[in-house]
Amino acid sequence: MSRRTVWGLGCLLAALAAGCDQVTPPADASRPPPRDVAADLPAPPAVTPAAPDADDARFGVTARRWLMAGDALTPRDAFSVAVVAPAEVRLVDAWVDGAWAGPLARAADGTFRATLPLPAIGAHALLLSADRGPTAFTARPFHVSAALYAVVSVDWDSADPPQANLTRMVQLRGAHPRLRYTQFVGPYVFTDPATSASRRQELVAWLRRQRAAGDELGVHIHPRCTFVDTTGVTCRATPSYSYPEGDPTGYTVVLASYSAAEQATMLRAAAELMTRNGFERPTSFRAGGWTTQLNTLEACDEAGYLVESSAFPPETIQASWGTRELGRWNLMNWTGITPTSQPYHPSRTRLIADEPPPTFRVLEVPDNGCLVDYMLGSSMIRVLRQNWPEDVALARSTVFQVGLHPESFDFNYYGRLDTALREVDRHLHADDAGPVVYARLTELTPVWP
Repeated sequence: MSRRTVWGLGCLLAALAAGCDQVTPPADASRPPPRDVAADLPAPPAVTPAAPDADDARFGVTARRWLMAGDALTPRDAFSVAVVAPAEVRLVDAWVDGAWAGPLARAADGTFRATLPLPAIGAHALLLSADRGPTAFTARPFHVSAALYAVVSVDWDSADPPQANLTRMVQLRGAHPRLRYTQFVGPYVFTDPATSASRRQELVAWLRRQRAAGDELGVHIHPRCTFVDTTGVTCRATPSYSYPEGDPTGYTVVLASYSAAEQATMLRAAAELMTRNGFERPTSFRAGGWTTQLNTLEACDEAGYLVESSAFPPETIQASWGTRELGRWNLMNWTGITPTSQPYHPSRTRLIADEPPPTFRVLEVPDNGCLVDYMLGSSMIRVLRQNWPEDVALARSTVFQVGLHPESFDFNYYGRLDTALREVDRHLHADDAGPVVYARLTELTPVWP
């Protein structure tokens, strides 16, 4: 019989004589006395402190100014606050947007710390006060934002880009240490008979180093006969987007002029070439000349690719290609894609939108900042600003993509892209300077499932 049961029976027997309503059970020495947790916490302050004219230099405050709301790629940030206070301070309170958020607990090292509830997406203000003083010792604006994903893609148009340009790409990575490329590798790198075996080995080794540095390796297909002829598909010279009489090399032939089955065969062959040379099976794709159509998306789905990235604002190339077929073709097919277009699963009946259903499994990620061949640094920055006005919290995850060709990536184009990426780097979430995160294309698929 338990002690509590014995006491209860004793209480019943003694009830008439003594009254048990005043009797307390004996203390259980094996349990600590009850603790009034509420008594350990200070009562909410009666008045919100005033913001200071300037932060009090006696206090050291650690708290992020940019916090991520979180998505399937970027985790939700914890709203952690830490304060190093003068020795005489006994209590530190936090206020968010004028509402008391609670006290900070004193840690073993003497600092005051708390993880506060993360507010909704938007601009907010944090006040911290000491010992219920009338004026806070710090006032900090902060933002809760969705991520701005910066993507830099690379279109391999030829089998053997100049080594100086590849070196420049590595130098650009050095200037922007968090940059990770999505490299759309042309399968002709592995099949062009004009490339010597030793040079091909050099290119494969270079690509392996870039993969080890964090790049994604996808596929880029201009339907060059040096590749198409190895797949069992008959290479063709027309329709060419550049030469009305046809292109016997196949380079400028519209990829979408091949059937879905033929394109799927090419995509599988390209993937096999990648794996045969020691790379992971690619999952991202861009068509040469942006010449994707609905049958290309069907081929991507059939061949197991997760991302297609040929959509782009067609007006960006009109100064260079407006008088030729490539300019006309892209205006006809991509009008409606703008500098602010975002990832979508294309409708099976409409290339530029996700309506009407059903849609393709493949995710279309617009190259909304186009390629450095057609955009000045200031033009790319303008697209960045269109997608994210500086110091504004983003309501939803957003992509800003720019790209380059290794064949043409000379000193001039390096300068353009470096200018744009220096602006990107000014707002990196990793530096608590904004919502920007460098990303590779396939990483985006869970964000836009």
